[in-house]
Formats: sequence, structure tokens, C-alpha cells
Amino acid sequence: MEPRHDGVEVVEAPAPVSPDLRDEIGRLRLAVWSGEGSLDVSLFPTGVWWDALDEAEGSRHWVVCGGPGNTTVVAAARLTWHPSFEDGYRDVELWKKAGVDLPLPTCDLGRLVVRSDFRGRGLAQQLNAARVAAARAMGARSVIATASDGNARLLRKIGFFDIGQSIVFADRPSTTFHALQLNF
Repeated sequence: MEPRHDGVEVVEAPAPVSPDLRDEIGRLRLAVWSGEGSLDVSLFPTGVWWDALDEAEGSRHWVVCGGPGNTTVVAAARLTWHPSFEDGYRDVELWKKAGVDLPLPTCDLGRLVVRSDFRGRGLAQQLNAARVAAARAMGARSVIATASDGNARLLRKIGFFDIGQSIVFADRPSTTFHALQLNF
């Protein structure tokens, strides 16, 4: 079945992300993941999931707007830049543990979220493609992701390989994330 696009478009958010857009993305993350039963909402008392990596140097965000007037964020994703293993990024521990060669610098695909009523339209694939293209343009030698089952399937289709590690994070206690990598 061919994904439906329905006129929605993936757009990179201007940096720095405005407070209003930041809050809208953060509320979308919480709404979708708590609705899936895969989020410890007690960790987010403000009702917004926006963390230090969202603001880190080299972080970039993409959004998809839909619905009436096309102004509501219905999907979003983040890309973070990592020039070394020494920046404290938690997911890198999976690569250290696996002993997998990871060409640096690398970019990480994170925080992909699509509202349930907008799924099946190819938005996750478009967000992944935009972020991989951006990583390549930034000069990354690899791209990594710790992805849920559904996103891991999409990433494997575009050349990512599984490094044999998975993890369950405290903030998403009922979701297993798979460590994947793509080298350029």
C-alpha cells in the first residue's frame, strides 16, 4: 500500500526553536507516548518533554503540521550532532558495550513522534529521510538511532543495520529500543 501524504509537508524548524513550538513538540511527545502506554508521565510534571539535547549545539528539529489550517504539529523528530563519545550522550553506551566501530562524527536520530491519526501516511519515512540527508550534509560519517520496533523496521529498509544491542529507558519503561547504525 502506498503511503498517503494528504498535502502535509516535513519542514525543518528554524533554530533556535521558539518557546511556543518547543512546547507544542514537547506536548505532542507526551500525548503520543503516554497514549501508547509507553511513558512514565510522572517524570514530566510540566506536561512538556523537551530536554538538554533538544537545545544542544548542532541539534536540529523537523515538524509536520496538519489539521485545520495546517498549523498544528502532528509529527516531529530531532537530529543531534556527536563529534565524539565523550559528550555524555546516554545512547552511546550501547555502542561502547557492543564494541562496534562507529565512524565519527556521528548524528543521532531521536524523538520521532507521529500522532496516531496521521500514521500510515509516510511521515516517519519522510522525517527519517530528511534527517539522514541533513546528517550527510553536515559531514557526519555515520548516523545512529535507538529506535522502537516500528521505526527500527523503517530504518532497516533504508540501510541501517542492527548492532545487536537493545535497551529499555526509565522514561519509556514499556518500549524496547534497538540500536541501529548507518555508515556513509
